[in-house]
Amino acid sequence: MLNLYPPSAFDAYKKEKTRFSATVTATVETIHEACAGIGTDDKALVKIIGPLSPNERGLVSLCYKETHGQSLRELVKSETSGDFGYLLQIICFSLPQAEAYILFHAMKGAGTSDHLLYSVLMGRTNEEIGLIKKNYFEMYDTDLAVSVSGEIGGDFLAVIMKALQEPMVEYKPSFHTKEKAAEDAELIYNAGEGKWGTDENGFIKVLLASPPQHVRNIEEAYKAKRQHGLVHAIENEFSASDCAALTYFVRLSLEPWTFLADHIEGTMAGIGTDETALSAAIVRYHPYLGRIMPAYEEKYKMSLRDRIKGEVGGEYQELLLQLIDAPRSIGNYAVTGAPHIFPPPAHDVFRNVPLVYTREIDQACEKIRNATDGLGVDEKVLVRELSSLSARKWALLIYRYKDLYREELKDTLSRETVGDFRFLLLLLTMPLPEAEAFLLDVATTGSGTTERLLYPRLQVAYNPKIHTKEKAEADADLLYKAGEGRWGTDETAFVKLLFSSPREHLVRMNKIYEYKYISDLEGAVRNEFSGYASESLVFYGAWVSTGKLLLSAQAQR
Repeated sequence: MLNLYPPSAFDAYKKEKTRFSATVTATVETIHEACAGIGTDDKALVKIIGPLSPNERGLVSLCYKETHGQSLRELVKSETSGDFGYLLQIICFSLPQAEAYILFHAMKGAGTSDHLLYSVLMGRTNEEIGLIKKNYFEMYDTDLAVSVSGEIGGDFLAVIMKALQEPMVEYKPSFHTKEKAAEDAELIYNAGEGKWGTDENGFIKVLLASPPQHVRNIEEAYKAKRQHGLVHAIENEFSASDCAALTYFVRLSLEPWTFLADHIEGTMAGIGTDETALSAAIVRYHPYLGRIMPAYEEKYKMSLRDRIKGEVGGEYQELLLQLIDAPRSIGNYAVTGAPHIFPPPAHDVFRNVPLVYTREIDQACEKIRNATDGLGVDEKVLVRELSSLSARKWALLIYRYKDLYREELKDTLSRETVGDFRFLLLLLTMPLPEAEAFLLDVATTGSGTTERLLYPRLQVAYNPKIHTKEKAEADADLLYKAGEGRWGTDETAFVKLLFSSPREHLVRMNKIYEYKYISDLEGAVRNEFSGYASESLVFYGAWVSTGKLLLSAQAQR
């Protein structure tokens, strides 16, 4: 399933007051100045807003409303117009709000822009569909399903309502087996090509309830028996927008990057450009542009940047190009030049379970906050509070602090402390993988490598009774399923498994992985991660499996 929203999108409805950095506040004032007086400095707006990451734009938007009593989107709407104004408006929303806005305007006026409806709603996680519906209701005081039902009909309505109202089943390897895929392929055939007259509801129900991993297995089973795939079956049994919506869903599951490259190209192909659809695609799929753009260039033999430059112009073109270059995310998580190699949620073993915080944790957070608030820092309190907790409580403290004060503990300490003391506190207040990435970055920044910073990792002890050949084979399969064997990397499962494997076990896993899946673990990491995340994981795997630090190779990278 395609996750478009960063974790912060789901935090928007928490009641804690957001703390804004000086950079965010300064950005807000610069925007206000660009729109003050007669006329708007469009070029200034492009330069200010365009390079911001989605998370940064969200914070600027919140801060602007708190500071000036008007939402940033309302300001932009009053000061700009046309395609440039539309694009500027949707990037001044949070992404869930932007999608609600896109849906509302797709149904506004005479006729409905079906392509905008299905491109927003097909292939979404249940959690994100819920957030879209919540934002739509809050913004327009109308239930999204009611709005849709009043605008479209027939099989297209059945497809969209299924996407809106019936949850996609969570992928479970024990349930979504090859046998289950073969059964569902047969159900789809019997509801479509295998009967006279299509059972549209039966076809749609089976297909849209299937997570992407299962869709791929259904595709294989269908091809093996019918000599063609699901897209061909859809085109035979459906037409117009319902055909396009189901095809969108299937191709998004089977070949996401090539398909999204085609989708973006489709907004510019032919006579005239669909600027609304182009703007929506660039903003919505921004987290994945790092994968979409190479696929685009490979297929169309030119860069997406050059294609946009040749198709649109003016400030609209400049803003689109700025967005393409802005810091983006991989999957769910923002990636910038800072050493956030593994975002905290990727290492939170409780990510899908509400965390329970004791009074002790809350009191520790309050003491740390008080120790860093005002003039000077009470270093003794910091040492006492951070060193008195168990490893589990220490981890809970990191997450609770962010919940309470809307700021990561390491950011507070980074701002309030200096020198070696600051360095140690930063390490203590990061989840271990992030701390290791931070160390690697510090160790290899500048001229030469600081070998003393490449500290030993905490690993599970090797146990021959547990770490058997069978377990190595099972873990190699789990790594494949979390990475190269699925669409969209399960970073949590991949990183957790890699970091919890002792050296002997990892060596055996690597041999099995290479035998079964052609590439070795290093290749798997490079295929699924990028930037510092990739280099850090490769470094870790090489060190653990060979016992060597490989310092010269790391310095060259």
